Amino acid sequence: MRHMAAAAAVVVAMSGQGAATDQYLPPRLVEGPAPAPPGQQIVGGGEVLLDLTVGTDGQVSDLGRIRVTPPYTDLVAEAVGSWRFSPAEVPTKEKRRRRAESHVLVAAVYRPPAGFNGTTLGEPPKDVARPPASLPVPRELIAPPYPPTGRGDGTVVLEVEVGPDGNPAGIRVVHSAGGFDSAAIQAAQAWSFAPARLDDRAVPAYAYVVMGFREPIVAGRGR
Repeated sequence: MRHMAAAAAVVVAMSGQGAATDQYLPPRLVEGPAPAPPGQQIVGGGEVLLDLTVGTDGQVSDLGRIRVTPPYTDLVAEAVGSWRFSPAEVPTKEKRRRRAESHVLVAAVYRPPAGFNGTTLGEPPKDVARPPASLPVPRELIAPPYPPTGRGDGTVVLEVEVGPDGNPAGIRVVHSAGGFDSAAIQAAQAWSFAPARLDDRAVPAYAYVVMGFREPIVAGRGR
């Protein structure tokens, strides 16, 4: 049987941040499930980019596809479509803020299992739309390796602060998976983004990164 180690990363990024009444407050994840790890019947890798529309009630009202790879697109969309956010707030002329509809980027990357002679199976990713400038977009989708100390399957959710330079400025574990946390954090530290832009200037952003791991299947060894 082929040696397998699958990892998924989901990024949810929100343009801008700040606490003053004259600054934009991006939507922030309140609750929601992580995408389930892929089943063993999925033998290829893939990348997915989704554009979530978040309404003033904090619910996802629409889900646009930017980059797709079957069957991962549906796997990710099923989970993130139920996410709930604190809605975005924009400044007003009266030095107050009001709730506003906003967009959230979800980026997922699945490491393809290595096949014999270095080959892999599955469909290649396909870009079907361009993301808006208000969303930070990963320059490269880097998946973590399965850690040597890992046991079984696991999913880690991270909150990543993306600076105006596009680099992670801080990472916090939102949902822990024990021995997988360190590998997930190290992979997120290597991510770099084309930063979010607001009023034609680069702004900080929050990114929610969900990384899922599947235990490798080694020939001659049961799970």
